[in-house]
Amino acid sequence: LLLEKGGADVNATLAEDGTSPLHYAVEKKHNIQIVKQLVEHGANVNGKDVYQQTPLYDAASKEIAQYLLQQGADPTVKNSTGETPLERAKYLMNLDRKNNYDALKFLEDAP
Repeated sequence: LLLEKGGADVNATLAEDGTSPLHYAVEKKHNIQIVKQLVEHGANVNGKDVYQQTPLYDAASKEIAQYLLQQGADPTVKNSTGETPLERAKYLMNLDRKNNYDALKFLEDAP
């Protein structure tokens, strides 16, 4: 409702870690409609948190990742440790930590 009335800043970030509403929305597999609403109202798909990670790093589903890419998300952007979103997902998978590798593995086949 706040988005509809123009009363919310979709690119506002938390001071402590720089995450935006879009960073949070992409973390849940079933939030594609929320992700779309945020982007349609101006959310920056390449906005970075304090670790220089964009929402693509946290995409919880292939559908969300593909949507972000269609909206201009950069799959080659590197975070503060020099990793791309796919490289970060692989690293976390190797640590047996819950991650978004399944959502991003299709990037391996991208040109």
